Amino acid sequence: MKNSFAPTAYDDACKAIDDLTLFVKKHTIDHTIECLRRLGHPERQFRVIHVAGTNGKGSVCAFTESILRRAGLKTGLFVSPHLITLRERICINGQWVSEEAFVRAFHKVRTMADGLVADGSTFPAYFEFLFLMGMVIFAEEGVHTAVLETGLGGRLDATSSVEEPMLSIITPIGLDHTAFLGDTIQAIAGEKAGILKPNVPLLYADTDARASDVIESRARELGIVYEAFDPKGVRVNSLDAAGTGFSCDGEDFHIAIPAHYEAENAGLVMAAMSLLSRTYPDVYGKDLLTPAVIKEGLAKAYWPGRMEQIAPGIYVDGAHNMHGMKAFLQAAGSLTNGQPCDIVFAVMADKDVKDMIEAMCRDLNLRHVYLTSVDSHRAADPADLQNIFLENGVEAATCVDVKTAFGQACAAKDESLLFCVGSLYMVGEVKTYI
Repeated sequence: MKNSFAPTAYDDACKAIDDLTLFVKKHTIDHTIECLRRLGHPERQFRVIHVAGTNGKGSVCAFTESILRRAGLKTGLFVSPHLITLRERICINGQWVSEEAFVRAFHKVRTMADGLVADGSTFPAYFEFLFLMGMVIFAEEGVHTAVLETGLGGRLDATSSVEEPMLSIITPIGLDHTAFLGDTIQAIAGEKAGILKPNVPLLYADTDARASDVIESRARELGIVYEAFDPKGVRVNSLDAAGTGFSCDGEDFHIAIPAHYEAENAGLVMAAMSLLSRTYPDVYGKDLLTPAVIKEGLAKAYWPGRMEQIAPGIYVDGAHNMHGMKAFLQAAGSLTNGQPCDIVFAVMADKDVKDMIEAMCRDLNLRHVYLTSVDSHRAADPADLQNIFLENGVEAATCVDVKTAFGQACAAKDESLLFCVGSLYMVGEVKTYI
């Protein structure tokens, strides 16, 4: 890639990174490791907790980071995708990285990449570039522990270039990105288990025997310590606009997100913190990760776009696949209690669109439905979505864009709840309007 662009501001840096999606393809882990070597291996200057899975991995990252921060550690958080700004992907102590630090890291990684190209190699792809920037920023900021969310899969993901994480966490496995990861639970679990490393303990969600068998088999091959978390041990006691109250191991907890599945994610994180503390008592001992710290960290954690109330009676949820849709419907059903509700819906065409819509029509008392699409070649056509709703006996309006759909939904809103659900890109757009 020939690169002569010299951005001088944050917006220009973002534009240059976005342009990478047009002509740079994903590389091997070895390519990313070489990039890290040329950058002086910034990823070796802090500790790492690595998280993979189909759904819930972002929330698990957010809960984990919040607990570690409450324990007094300086934290880094690398997640994707972003909803509004690229800075969301790289956080220090719970705050988006500053524009100044973002631009500095951009220049450092770009200079390295230009040298790579000059030596006959190729420029990092979009996600790889942002990952490298995150590692540079975490090192420069003196982070103690960084929590890294995989982008896609695990085995071939750029985040797997980190050689020795402190802990690997795998969240529930479901069918998603089948064109890239395989069309069976076992195949996808194999890709997620690709994050496992020798001598690095594992905590995983034991929610599907097919996935668990694959994950445990890989863990045994590596001879690592591994533990399974059964979400059946989490009991939801209350769910309302203020969040979710639940009990686990005989104790009561509260999180600010009104969703059953987030209580299960929180339970997984508690089990992970226990394993972390027992494995590294000198670094994450019980005097640091105390019950009070864990309880407060969970209660104060914030994860945008997942059953998030952005205005009175208006929620957004990035239920972008069938696994996520089932979780959304469980939470929405508790909030509506069978009362009519309105929906703004957009989704990518390569998802289980028919099943997602059938589930919404079956499980919710739908009053008004507004269908739209996001600016992506993968977006489903609202007219196609409308036909599926009609096949299920539900009238639905098509709208030219997210802004129009959200505006019409707000104009018609009364005491009924409004859910903007589906693509995270749509969620991001809606949040900008609020």
